[in-house]
Amino acid sequence: MNKLDDTKKRTEEIEAINSSTYAMKKVENEKWEMWDELLNEIYGVLQEQLPSEEMEQLREKQRNWIKERDERALQASLKYKGGTQEHLEYVVVLKDFTEKRCFELVEGYLD
Repeated sequence: MNKLDDTKKRTEEIEAINSSTYAMKKVENEKWEMWDELLNEIYGVLQEQLPSEEMEQLREKQRNWIKERDERALQASLKYKGGTQEHLEYVVVLKDFTEKRCFELVEGYLD
């Protein structure tokens, strides 16, 4: 939980150097990468700790979660289709879903 809280604090402290779409995309990509890295770390710990049957169930849930996350990000970005905000919205949704999933996995399996 401490690592989650630290990551949340670090990502909240990251700010764009200016208000350009490029700068905002760079920041949101960085935040998403931090959460995605932590998600993979959590998943690795779970692979080591969970019984194989429970891990197999989690794998299936995780595959479904990834599909849902990607679909929601795509749907959210479509309101800006072709615009400079399209990719930014996509990454923001990826980040938000990934952050939430990190907390869900830790609270559901490791807490």
